[in-house]
Amino acid sequence: MSSLKDLASLIMVPSLVKDGRLDTVKPLGNGIIHPDATGNNDGTDGSTPAKGNFTFSRGSNLAATRVDVNGLIEKGRENLLTYSNDFSNGSWTKFNASVTSGQSGYDGSNDAWLLNITTASNSSLYRSISMSGVYTTSVYAKANSVGYLGIRDYTLSGAGNWFNLSNGTIASTTSDCIDAKIESVGNGWYRCSITQNRNATGYTQIGASDNPSTTSGSSGNILIQSAQVEQGLVATPYIETGASTAQGGILEDLPRLDYSGGASCPSLLLEPQRSNIVPNSEYLGDWSLTNGTLTSNATISPQGIQNAGRVVFNNTGLDLKRTVTVTAGTTYTFSFYIKKESGAGLQGRFYDNSNGANIEYYDFTSQISGTAWSRITRTFTTPAGCTQMQIWLLAASSSIVTASFWGAQLEVGSYPTSYIPTMGSAVTRSSDICINSSLTTSTDFTIFFEAKDFCLINGGTTTAYADVQFVFGASGNPYDGGGSYHIYANSLYYFNGSAATNFGVIFNNQTDSKFALVKRGNQGIIYANGVKKTQGTLPSGADAKVINWDTIYLTSSLQDGQGDVFGSKYQQLLKFDTALTDSECIALTTI
Repeated sequence: MSSLKDLASLIMVPSLVKDGRLDTVKPLGNGIIHPDATGNNDGTDGSTPAKGNFTFSRGSNLAATRVDVNGLIEKGRENLLTYSNDFSNGSWTKFNASVTSGQSGYDGSNDAWLLNITTASNSSLYRSISMSGVYTTSVYAKANSVGYLGIRDYTLSGAGNWFNLSNGTIASTTSDCIDAKIESVGNGWYRCSITQNRNATGYTQIGASDNPSTTSGSSGNILIQSAQVEQGLVATPYIETGASTAQGGILEDLPRLDYSGGASCPSLLLEPQRSNIVPNSEYLGDWSLTNGTLTSNATISPQGIQNAGRVVFNNTGLDLKRTVTVTAGTTYTFSFYIKKESGAGLQGRFYDNSNGANIEYYDFTSQISGTAWSRITRTFTTPAGCTQMQIWLLAASSSIVTASFWGAQLEVGSYPTSYIPTMGSAVTRSSDICINSSLTTSTDFTIFFEAKDFCLINGGTTTAYADVQFVFGASGNPYDGGGSYHIYANSLYYFNGSAATNFGVIFNNQTDSKFALVKRGNQGIIYANGVKKTQGTLPSGADAKVINWDTIYLTSSLQDGQGDVFGSKYQQLLKFDTALTDSECIALTTI
């Protein structure tokens, strides 16, 4: 196969990505790409940019996740504070306080600030910031002439959450504080954070005191640096901001290189649009709990950080549930992660509030793998008239249970997609679309691709562009069907704009597969898993509409709402500007 790859004009192996682009390993006719001086392959350093790169779009920030090389779920992150380490900026209001820059910081820089206070114990810096849901505020701090740091959402609590910077302890917290942490980072510096379920417009307030238990105190100062406000139950690595907020992790239009299942090489994960309608997928304090005690942020979650809730139940008559709004007669898939310490005979439950009847109980014990994190999934259909229902993480057991829970998701569809985090309201992850429209024209060609979970579950139609996952040859709008190959319903179709040529079933559901699409003269040929599947004559004359064969669309959502597909995981794609022989295609696609 290596010798065949030498003939390819385009090689895409998921590896080089940036926001909005998937780079090819081999551009058209230019040999192997090496990143330019800027590391971007886009010619910004004055060099000739690489041809053949794919543009990528998804357009949903903080909604997409992937499994990284360590087997952990990676999210998008955003620091919502502008001027996060410029406390002299006018965005920060000083109340009985002033700031002085150029101080020695926790990170060895001179980027820390003195927060100077007067005799009032509520002297502070504060910012108005609009947010609704679960958020964590953090800042680095060190004792100086006074020893206490206070953080609060001014609109939620009348008092602050106070941290003793002299001994690294939490002095006091407010009733609305979900969690508070003080973590040493060396040399007397601490990262202090609070997590709250905040309202629509809050005031992030950072204060200092020599004694927070009194209404007045002595003037003095502490050192502060690098403030952050972010969605979620814990403080994640700091992201510097200026005039705008800043993001990290899985960005809005970043292709997802996924290592699910312990894969050593990543796949390009492409999924259709889905919404998680569970308002709080991680914060169990928003769920109804009966006969149990919840500790938030007690356990390391599948994300690899300590943001999973642990519940100790004291009775087999237990409940951990919440109510959601649904559409009657609709297929949903519910999923969540559980790490069981003890217990047996675990059951979930779906209850129809509208009709006052159970939808089902189901035992998910068989889906649990020892004491490791396991993702539980269950698909069901809401009854007629059901517009509100209850979903249970745990509804019954045959013995007393202790377990941690994380990542609850309820989505329309007959299978679970990758996790979509929510922190107070439903969140939609838009569809992934990856396009290459810079291909050279050729009369004959071969397209090879390897994909995982490339399958359609509920069927589809041959009369509309339902659940298209692979489109090649379209010029402009892929829906026009003119002179293009489309794959759906387990089959390859050639569309000429007015009719379709069906080249037959080309793959089986839920198998890893390699495919080759060949145009050889007036023949269209498909190979899969080392077998020549089918061959047919392409339309001729005016009906052919053979365009330039200049575009490849990789997506799972160029659709009209019919069918129900798995998201594809592309592992490689090659284009040849010639029609390979039968033997070459069989060798290329043999698993």
